Amino acid sequence: MEENSPEKLDEETMQTKIPDKSQPASKDEMAGIEIDDDVYFFVDFVKLQVREHANPDNIIPFSKMKDTGTHYEFMYDPLTRTISSSASRQNYKVSFRNITKLHPDAVARIYKVPLEEVKKRNDKEFFRDLNQIRQGEKKEVKQQKKRGMRM
Repeated sequence: MEENSPEKLDEETMQTKIPDKSQPASKDEMAGIEIDDDVYFFVDFVKLQVREHANPDNIIPFSKMKDTGTHYEFMYDPLTRTISSSASRQNYKVSFRNITKLHPDAVARIYKVPLEEVKKRNDKEFFRDLNQIRQGEKKEVKQQKKRGMRM
């Protein structure tokens, strides 16, 4: 399994306070993984799903996967190119790192939080603590402004 990481995010995403989950993420907001020979999926950091490169309508949401704390796992059916709930000879387990480890820089930019806060958490912890992280950032900015006014 191969992982690719995007280099930059588009300006619209950079200006969005919270990602718009009604819109699909741009390719810059995703990392790519190779699930099967020549079958690539993008890991969508905004919609929390993987989407097949050749068929964007083919999506597998994270909610259908097992989160191990460090990786996401699911049984993959290469014939249907999607998640499988049945045991079959052709099906096999696919796993990829949590998005906080797969591409922490993109996660930090998309969710507008410090990179250090992303790196020290797994996905469950990150999304659980997201509002708290943002509140901490707001307090820090206010404190910096107050310090700047005193000088």
